[in-house]
Amino acid sequence: FPTSYTKALECYQYAHNEGYLIATYNIALHHFSNNNYSYGRELIEQCINGGYASGYFAKGYGYQFGKYGYPVDKAKALALYEEGARKSDVKCSYYAGSMYMVGLSCTPNYDKALYYLEKAAMFGDVESKYLTGLMYFDEKYGKRFYEKAVYNFEEAANLGHIKAMSYTGLCYLNG
Repeated sequence: FPTSYTKALECYQYAHNEGYLIATYNIALHHFSNNNYSYGRELIEQCINGGYASGYFAKGYGYQFGKYGYPVDKAKALALYEEGARKSDVKCSYYAGSMYMVGLSCTPNYDKALYYLEKAAMFGDVESKYLTGLMYFDEKYGKRFYEKAVYNFEEAANLGHIKAMSYTGLCYLNG
C-alpha cells in the first residue's frame, strides 16, 4: 500500500470539515511538523474547545519545551496536563505525574505524582507503570510497598521495559 501524505491530509481535511476532532488534531500536528505554528495552534484550540483531551497534551508539550511557537512556561504546561488528565488523556496523566515526581515547575508532590502515574498506568502506559513501580520501590517517595512495586515493574517489563525488568530482579533478590 503506497504512502501518500497528500492523500492522508485530504482525508483528514474531509473528516475535520465534518467535525471529527481526531482529524483536526492530526492536521495540527502536520502543520507543526511543517513549521506552520500559527494555524496548528488554532487547530489545537479547536480541539480543546471541542473537548478533545489530546489537545491539552499538544499545548502543554508546547509550553513545557517551547515548541510550536509557544514560549517555555512549565507551570502552564503542568496546568494543561492536569486538565487533560482529568479528561482521561493518558499522555497528560504521564506528564503531570512525572512533573510532580521530580518537582518540575512545582514542589515535588509524591501523592499527586502517584495519582497521575497510576491513572496512566491503568490505561497501559509502560513508562507510567515503571515510574509507579519506582515510587513504590524507593522509600524517598514515601510509599515503600514491594508488592505494588513488583506488580508494576513486572507489568512494564512484560511490555518490554528493560529497566523495569532489572528492578523486578532486584525486588526478587531482596525479597
